[in-house]
Amino acid sequence: MRMNSGATAPEWVSITGAPDAVLEDQKASATEGGTFTSGAWRTRDLNTEVRDPSSLVSIAANEFTPTVAGWVDWSSPASNVGQHKTRLFNVTDTTVAGVGSSEQCSSSADTSTRSFGGAPVVAGKAYRIEHQCSNTIATLGFGRASGFASTVEVYTRVQFWRTA
Repeated sequence: MRMNSGATAPEWVSITGAPDAVLEDQKASATEGGTFTSGAWRTRDLNTEVRDPSSLVSIAANEFTPTVAGWVDWSSPASNVGQHKTRLFNVTDTTVAGVGSSEQCSSSADTSTRSFGGAPVVAGKAYRIEHQCSNTIATLGFGRASGFASTVEVYTRVQFWRTA
């Protein structure tokens, strides 16, 4: 989605192909995703640019800033926290830019689910992924580690496509 040429109304844009940029929360092998505390929106880690050959997105302090207008899809896991949901937060304007799917992972069994979302982003604005849950889970609430040798653990992922 972008503004039309007269900047009077939004219009849909076709997005095809591989994303122009991919950002992730990567941790060392066997490192759990982190403690997920209930009761408020929590900022998800974003610490690695996996792909960005045209330097369209900068990343710092768990926030990303696109240099051009675009669309992002994101996903974040949660383990054993009950209900959970993500959102895309526009840090620059202190507004919610998009809301992720509502999910449930049992707080009594060892289960994980991912909240997915997608939304347009504006050039020059800073964004972050936020997550809220119903039950606090220490150490692995933000995702379970696989512990496979020689691979990083990947938790939150943001994919960016330029639309401008």
